[in-house]
Amino acid sequence: MNFIKKLLVVAFFAISGCSEEMATSQMPEVNNESCKPENIMALEPESLRREFASNCFRENPFKPSQSPKSWGDI
Repeated sequence: MNFIKKLLVVAFFAISGCSEEMATSQMPEVNNESCKPENIMALEPESLRREFASNCFRENPFKPSQSPKSWGDI
């Protein structure tokens, strides 16, 4: 019986420790201004901050050059 109680306590902590924080605010739009580090750090809760930073990282600011460079003969 003692073993079953210990097993239930361990299972309870395993299940409750895996829950994620609920986002209470909406995620802002991903743009150059909102992706600045000081704006990202102002977001709460941490789970929202992580997801938003990940979205900012995926935003591709690189565009093809209008004047490609010539590096000479290779």
